[in-house]
Amino acid sequence: MNQSRAIWAVSGVLLAITVFYMCRKKPAPAQASARVARSAPSIAWKFQNDRTTFATITLGPDGTVYAGSNQGVFAISPLGKLKWHAQYGGISYTALGPDGTLYAASMYGFAFGVSPDGQVNWKPGYGLIGFHAPPAVSPGAVLYANTTSDLYAFEPGSTTAAWSQNTFRAGAIAANSSLPGTATVGQNSAASPVIYSDDSIALPRQHWVTMFDKDGTPAWSVEVTPGELGAAALGEDGTTYTSDGSAVYAVDRDGTMGWKYAASAGTCCVGSPATDMDGTVYFAGGHSLSALRRDGRLNWSVSSKHAFATGPAVVADGSIYLGATDGLVAFGPDGTEEWLAASPSALTTPAIFADGTAYYVCGYIWVCAVQGINSPLMKSSWPRIYHDSANTGNILTQF
Repeated sequence: MNQSRAIWAVSGVLLAITVFYMCRKKPAPAQASARVARSAPSIAWKFQNDRTTFATITLGPDGTVYAGSNQGVFAISPLGKLKWHAQYGGISYTALGPDGTLYAASMYGFAFGVSPDGQVNWKPGYGLIGFHAPPAVSPGAVLYANTTSDLYAFEPGSTTAAWSQNTFRAGAIAANSSLPGTATVGQNSAASPVIYSDDSIALPRQHWVTMFDKDGTPAWSVEVTPGELGAAALGEDGTTYTSDGSAVYAVDRDGTMGWKYAASAGTCCVGSPATDMDGTVYFAGGHSLSALRRDGRLNWSVSSKHAFATGPAVVADGSIYLGATDGLVAFGPDGTEEWLAASPSALTTPAIFADGTAYYVCGYIWVCAVQGINSPLMKSSWPRIYHDSANTGNILTQF
């Protein structure tokens, strides 16, 4: 009996020692990361239509997904079902107006509007050189920048331009020419206008960023690069952020150069920069994501195995989403990769609804929806290309 008690006593001691060391190896709850790891979301649905190539996604306040394509505009329900199809204008890039009209810019040079029930209800009849970006929209104006030369402003519903400006054509110095005659013929722009809080307008075009008053009067132009500028983002203080494929530039509200960040080879720039609530500026390269502080200093930059096809979208929980050749990729605020929603190539920056569902063109012939993210766009000055998921290009648009 004494021997049995001794064995049990020794066993108890050994068990206590084992538990003690196991507990020491287990991290305390206070040491756990503040961000809870999430499982990767997946594709909820894919929408396809025969012989259709999609170009852009615009979201309505009721969750309707408007997809511009080579066969006009498709309206798709949040469940992935076709609501209507407006076949007009060829490959179209769209933005939603405050009255529910969907304004479209076509690669064929058509500007047109589609009503909420799918009727083409506005055709100003201008035969313009083609577009590669959506218009910018404010309550009082719809602004179209075509690919080679001109910026047009229409009052909603009017078929006559309120004003226009030549912003490109070499040697065409005239009363409505806003760039010098050294502008180069033959370069195409894919940049949309961006609208400030006072309805003034900035447009990156060729080497310049140009500012217009809301009536179209040129305010200033600043030459920022010998290269060609892409899409712009706005800071809350009115700073314009844009890039030329090798550097990111900040132009102050008064037209003076703020700073230039010369990126490492291959790390800049796809799509548009984006900003978060702290004023951090994010941009993507072919296989990289970088974050700049307000003063243009590098905060961090990470390399990725993913090949990015879009610029970033910043969501409310601080994550950054990018479209890549293998799907939609999410990174944390420190650049740590969080998840991949695998899909055909994600070719447009995700448009994100209030419930966190992300929509994008994938593989050219589909519209993809990713659910289960549960984080809407961050309410920063410019969380994604064209500012918001309605593509308005207006810093005051509510979302």
